[in-house]
Amino acid sequence: MVRTFTVLYRLNARMLPNLKSLIEELKMRFNPAKARCAECGTVGHWERHARYRRAPVSYEDGKVVENSIWIDRCRCASCAATHAVIPDALVPLKSYSLLFILFVLRASLLWRWTIARLCHHFGIAVATYYAWKKRYLSHKKLDIGALEPYLAESDENMIDPQSIFSRDLLYLFFERFGFSFLEYSKTTEIRSP
Repeated sequence: MVRTFTVLYRLNARMLPNLKSLIEELKMRFNPAKARCAECGTVGHWERHARYRRAPVSYEDGKVVENSIWIDRCRCASCAATHAVIPDALVPLKSYSLLFILFVLRASLLWRWTIARLCHHFGIAVATYYAWKKRYLSHKKLDIGALEPYLAESDENMIDPQSIFSRDLLYLFFERFGFSFLEYSKTTEIRSP
């Protein structure tokens, strides 16, 4: 998988664009000359390989929306490994966008609703909410040194999530751990440089 970190750091969390237009902007900005192959480490040797549909869920105009987007796959010309080009707005292998998950977690703190009502409003299971909350808290603890400037004791990201969209936070987390923030991963080991 090739992760791209080019759009979210510029977003205004209070005025989120729809996910489809965000993905299209990302595709226009993706620079294969700077992307590194996760298998062999070669930079910039990419060929278009294929694409597939994905239906991530987002929250737009006060309602839950299922989008239909195309995810491009590239092949490394050096080692022939294929990789999906996953934008930072999506959590790899999951149905919900990163923005949707963070919005639900933020709403749980700011809205004076029960968790059951909140989950009903967003169309998710209560167990899903608690899984997201647990993953958020565990990823927050993984790299507290790198995340500390973004995650204060009072966790301002949930009050003002703009800071979590920092290019540095998402990129540094991925580079250090080898998986994306809020991605479900079997390992929590730190990658070797």
